[in-house]
Amino acid sequence: KTRLQAGSHGPAGRGPGASALRVTMHLLRTESLLVFYAGIGPALLMAPAAMVQYALMDPLREIMPVGLAALIAGALDITIKCPFDRLKTQMQAPGGGGETSVTTHFARVYRARGVAGLYTGFAATLVRDLPYLVIKWQVYTTMQLVLGQTHSANLLSGAVAGAVAATLVTPADVIKTRLQVTGAKVPLVAV
Repeated sequence: KTRLQAGSHGPAGRGPGASALRVTMHLLRTESLLVFYAGIGPALLMAPAAMVQYALMDPLREIMPVGLAALIAGALDITIKCPFDRLKTQMQAPGGGGETSVTTHFARVYRARGVAGLYTGFAATLVRDLPYLVIKWQVYTTMQLVLGQTHSANLLSGAVAGAVAATLVTPADVIKTRLQVTGAKVPLVAV
């Protein structure tokens, strides 16, 4: 996903308009199977942020509308995970050094740009994730009202909610990925 969204130019299999299958085959031929796990360290380090979001949602939904609850829980989630998301995206990018450690990447970014460098793409992540979370939770709770709250209904509600939200925010995801891959020097709160 990162390689497709980064729009990088390069040998066959990469570049604007390349298909997922073409990129996959190119990566298998030129790198290794391990390239598909580049950035797994930072991805795992983002788990506590998701736990915060899910732990806050039910108590917040009891005292406020679901959309506002999703905004609050989501903003905290994004603030915690953004540096790790940046590192993950860079490690997955072409020439991103997916073989280097998370600490090496962290130190490199921090030395070059400080805390602001770790939060490159923060505003774009907010623009992508906050609408995603509000849409996801709104669709999920609406689907639960329609289908009920059985295990299978919850599963279907979650699948539909995730698919609808992801589809709607894909353009913002592409922008966020390109900012994080290039390390564009934009103000922390600018998109």
